[in-house]
Amino acid sequence: MTLVQIQKTVSGMSASDRLVLMAYLKHLGRAGSAANQKSLDDAAGRMAAGEKVDRAQLIQIHNTLKAGGV
Repeated sequence: MTLVQIQKTVSGMSASDRLVLMAYLKHLGRAGSAANQKSLDDAAGRMAAGEKVDRAQLIQIHNTLKAGGV
């Protein structure tokens, strides 16, 4: 697929699909970086130490973000 074809495809997408694509491209850009690996290791360490979010907290966070339009 050429860059022009990709641009045409993206232009035809809905705003929500472009948002998902943007997040995916951002993920690809940082996935292999040392900074991303350190961030994942740090998060795993915090979870192993007991810093977790239960289901009720997760639902509350989701609803707050959804109400804010995220």
